[in-house]
Amino acid sequence: MGTDLWMLAEQRTSGRWMAANVDEDGTALELDATGRNYVLFDLIGGRFGGEYSQGHLIQPARGLPPDVSPEVERWAEPFVRRASSGRTPAEGAPGPFSWLLVSELIDFDWTQTIEVSETVDPGVASLFADPNGTRPTWEWPKSVAEGVEVSWREPLSYWTLEPEAWNELRSYGPPGEVRVVFWFS
Repeated sequence: MGTDLWMLAEQRTSGRWMAANVDEDGTALELDATGRNYVLFDLIGGRFGGEYSQGHLIQPARGLPPDVSPEVERWAEPFVRRASSGRTPAEGAPGPFSWLLVSELIDFDWTQTIEVSETVDPGVASLFADPNGTRPTWEWPKSVAEGVEVSWREPLSYWTLEPEAWNELRSYGPPGEVRVVFWFS
């Protein structure tokens, strides 16, 4: 069991927000933005109180936008009902609900770094000798039972949306006229 991100895109057209991607029945389609990327979850909505993003936050959770599109509101409604059940997110209730303009995502300083650590085979520990260096390679024996704890710094850009999601969002219009509405469950 883990935390999932639900993310839908909206675009502003003629002064009102509407789902940016809908199927033939008019149902909003979810943006395939990321897997279980807990650093990103923390960055965009503070899901884990800064534990994973080490205090970096694009914007505090804002709730659902007051002018949310009807299509996205229909998608979110069952989650809103569950969230108002009195349970907390730690008890499995969805939340927090929030939204970000694509321009806010673009303007965020993704060059900031966080410290990452892993237990590795002692034979590769020397690859991590520079604590301010970046991850030396993607392939090494990790999470070994009998190993050495190493750490390194990674830019937050490593933890951003998938490239396909960025491309999809950019295709909907100017960054100030496109937003993502999201929540966690």
